[in-house]
Amino acid sequence: MNRVLNVVFGWVGLFIYVILFPILFGGIFLNVSWEPVVGPCRETFEIDSCRALVRVLMWMVDLPVTMVIFAGYTLILGMLEKYSGKLSLSCTWLGVGVVSGFVIATFWAPVNAEIFSYYLVTVCTCVFSIMVGVRLSRYLTGGYISDEI
Repeated sequence: MNRVLNVVFGWVGLFIYVILFPILFGGIFLNVSWEPVVGPCRETFEIDSCRALVRVLMWMVDLPVTMVIFAGYTLILGMLEKYSGKLSLSCTWLGVGVVSGFVIATFWAPVNAEIFSYYLVTVCTCVFSIMVGVRLSRYLTGGYISDEI
């Protein structure tokens, strides 16, 4: 039962991310000019060669929004685990919940492969932030820290 509950919490985390991202985007998003970085890359190399650089820059400007959302979410999970005697969070099953929710959402609203790969990087960031956040929230709330990651 705990595994199923952890997967559901992973789905809830992804759902909260989808809801809160547009709301927090305007206030936390890093608005930077990419032209000084991408312009020389386009002049020196082909546009396809600069695509990886643009993806890294897009990931970096989205990162504060992602971290704020999942820091709050994992702190709530840590408090829930501490004050609920029967709940035991598993970082692995929470990650399975996020990834499976992403796969279900992808099949529900199909996108092309390029957009899929961009969102896959975001999902990997979300899974990593959940793993780190759960361990950190357990430490902050005095909960049990297992060796499982």
